[in-house]
Amino acid sequence: MDGKLAFLLENLGAKEVVAADLFERKTVRSLIRHFGSRVRYEPGVRDETISNLREKFGLFDFILCSGVLYHVYSPLQVVLGVRRLMKNGGCVLFESACIDDEKSLVLQFNRGDIYQDHTTIWVPSIACMRYLLAYACFEIVAEATLYGTHNGVPRHAILGRAARPSEVRTNDPWLAALHAGKSEWSLGYDYLLPHYDRGEFEQAAATQVLITPFRKARLKLKKKNPESYRDELEFLEKGTPARRGSISN
Repeated sequence: MDGKLAFLLENLGAKEVVAADLFERKTVRSLIRHFGSRVRYEPGVRDETISNLREKFGLFDFILCSGVLYHVYSPLQVVLGVRRLMKNGGCVLFESACIDDEKSLVLQFNRGDIYQDHTTIWVPSIACMRYLLAYACFEIVAEATLYGTHNGVPRHAILGRAARPSEVRTNDPWLAALHAGKSEWSLGYDYLLPHYDRGEFEQAAATQVLITPFRKARLKLKKKNPESYRDELEFLEKGTPARRGSISN
């Protein structure tokens, strides 16, 4: 959107930040100039081409993919594309509108009954979000559900760590066979392998990313507590580059 989180990550100490979007937004380029920011802006990125960013920028330590999965034709394609951009040991934060169901592996098609917005296509269940990440060789580090949002649709966020197939702990024999390359369909079909764990990219990913460990916890906010921008504004007051520049003066 307007690059707010990209600028915040830069201000928090990230040495190189890439902000990717489908559309070109003039506000982002204006803010980059205003802040004197080093954020690299990459518009024109589609869900089916997201993994192409690797050729231009290499592998990433951290990726934020918030408010995306329910706007694309194939949520799995986005999750796999993000995994192929990650260093082994790096972290990703996926956040999406969700169906509050921790058992059924479903993607619910939006016909205007979830969001009155034609750009909302699929809405995953919480169980489905977890499974998509496990399929793509992410281990769940932490997750949280926010209730009381727009239209009453919950939002779910998962922090995942990019793992090698051998490191993914799962009780699901289907996933275990896929990750081990033992599925009868895996032989010769590299596109089925969700990780990017070979060749020069594996060498580039050899350095472990230093991430402060999180406790495994699932936080549910009270349903009667509607989404508020107050905390967000207070956070930005402390963190944006604008507070270090001419605006604060």
